[in-house]
Amino acid sequence: MPKSVEDPSLRAIFRRPFAEQVAFFRGKLGRLMPSRTWRDVWREAHDRAFMVAGAAKADLLADLAAAVEKAIADGESLEQFRSRFRSIVAQHGWHGWTGEDSPAGRAWRTRVIYRTNAAASYAAGRLAQLQAFPVWVYRHGGSRDPRPEHLAWDGLTLPSDHPFWQTHYPPNGWGCSCYVVGATSEDEARLLGGRPEKPLPRDWDVRDGRGRLPGVDEGWDYAPGATSESFLQNKVEKLPPALATALSIDLQRYSRLSPDQATLDELIDSGNTFLKSLLGRVIPDDRQLMPLIRLRGQRLTETIIQDYAWALPKLFRHWVLEAGKAIRPFGGTLNVASRRARSLAARIAAKLPADWVAAMNNLPPVRVMISSKRGFFQMKYDRGIWRPFIRTSTGSTAEHEWIHLLQRADPKLDAIFQALHRRRTASEDLIMIGKGEWGRRDQYVTEYVGREYVRSRKPASYDQGPAHEVMTMVYQALLGEDELADELLIGFLTKDRELLALAIGALLRYKP
Repeated sequence: MPKSVEDPSLRAIFRRPFAEQVAFFRGKLGRLMPSRTWRDVWREAHDRAFMVAGAAKADLLADLAAAVEKAIADGESLEQFRSRFRSIVAQHGWHGWTGEDSPAGRAWRTRVIYRTNAAASYAAGRLAQLQAFPVWVYRHGGSRDPRPEHLAWDGLTLPSDHPFWQTHYPPNGWGCSCYVVGATSEDEARLLGGRPEKPLPRDWDVRDGRGRLPGVDEGWDYAPGATSESFLQNKVEKLPPALATALSIDLQRYSRLSPDQATLDELIDSGNTFLKSLLGRVIPDDRQLMPLIRLRGQRLTETIIQDYAWALPKLFRHWVLEAGKAIRPFGGTLNVASRRARSLAARIAAKLPADWVAAMNNLPPVRVMISSKRGFFQMKYDRGIWRPFIRTSTGSTAEHEWIHLLQRADPKLDAIFQALHRRRTASEDLIMIGKGEWGRRDQYVTEYVGREYVRSRKPASYDQGPAHEVMTMVYQALLGEDELADELLIGFLTKDRELLALAIGALLRYKP
């Protein structure tokens, strides 16, 4: 899996530019502010002004701002930004800037510009998104040289309106990669790594003689984007009605948040947090959930997962659905046009979030053919409309095909899984994985997971098609109940927890 950016904390940001992040930075482009040092523009003023310390020429500043904007909007790597930066400073004859005198200094300066604007714009975009959540969780970003205070705040769970966030919303200094995730309740916060019982340090808001807060670098004690929101709202009130309406629509579009905006990496992080929470759980004395007597009453460990994975599928699925139903409604009635398939549809609906079921019901009732032949899903044109059709057995193929229906009903959810596939297989050629079937192997549990639906019968190695089986195969494993599903789940548990974590994270948090 290729890595476009060297530093893990940078990859976490530039791999996932999103609308609110780009909108925040573009809002800064309208106020290009010349400066001699970084202290010339202070705290919240950064929300509305782009600054590169020492760049005093308007045209130079504009070009530098455009370079950073492209890095944020396009997710450029650090080396791509450095190349652009070198070209700009040479073109404008900019000299005398800090770090110019040595390769190490130039590398440091470009990294600071790149990292700081990316982190601040990401944080501001997330702040806009987080407004829908009543509970916020502070998460440490995994920096190579962590600040002790930032590590101590990891898992801190507080109401969204707590004064702590006004001064400690990350980033909290140069190079800080901490972030905040939102939750609907304390129970959900725990699944995201939160610790509601964790107290705030006593001196968290006590400033030293220089006016600095513990663990917060000078000039970083503000929430990026918080002032931009009020600034723009004030602007709306003063505009002519037609312009005010247009800007209001844009503001709503950029500040809208529901959990469907959670990024790929955040959903994976949620799933991984759940997987880690399982370690140490006591295996119940239940012959239905645990067939191996010797494991009942023991604590689940990584060793047990590796050595006894074959005994875990039923218990694992039970724990996943138990966690899901604790934080959101599950179940409903799937619309089917075939009476014989109603019990099958009920089985599947009981294991899906209620709003996923509702999304599928926005499509016409699905026609279902129960058959031992190979299953498939397709949309058929019938009586003037496109209707969903499924052929399936009564085994876990049914879960597989109904997830294809979900992909059709909610392409945004499918796009998250597609993004993981593209990221993992970016350097791989398309290969034949079966008769008339093409895909990218990666390190998937089976080659079929990486199947791509290309149009050509003899595609070129660089051709691309939608990889719809990534999502269907992992949910067949997670929701199915037969031997095939068990084998798949064992494979994901032992060989591909990243994809399994994404599926769990989406099941717990994603809303259509």
